[in-house]
Amino acid sequence: MAIKSISDVIFYEQDGSTVLWNPAVQPNISASYGINYEGTIVNQAYGGEKYTVQKHGRRYSWVMDWSYLSETERDNADNLLDYADGQFQFFQFTPNGGTDKYSVYFDQNTHEFQEIAFRVFSLSLSFIEKL
Repeated sequence: MAIKSISDVIFYEQDGSTVLWNPAVQPNISASYGINYEGTIVNQAYGGEKYTVQKHGRRYSWVMDWSYLSETERDNADNLLDYADGQFQFFQFTPNGGTDKYSVYFDQNTHEFQEIAFRVFSLSLSFIEKL
């Protein structure tokens, strides 16, 4: 499965039925996504030959920044953060309006809203696919 372009971000509870946050503002154009192979361990023998062990295959990751969130949007994002309880609970995420859903965890221990203007906020979120 290839990662698709980010067009309409929606966050759901674990079972995918209840929407936690459907941002009115889409993430900044600088959103990034990638594939992580950290589950592959490479060992090298004394003779120089390499051996690999794979604990798990690839998994996808995303980093998204939002600017110009209203207070209501900030509160809705805060509900998502509370639901996930940091990195403890996974949740469902779709980057394209529901066509593809991924189970993800936050890939960061702290989240902070920055007030960039009076009652206008920005937020950066980093998450990684659940195995």
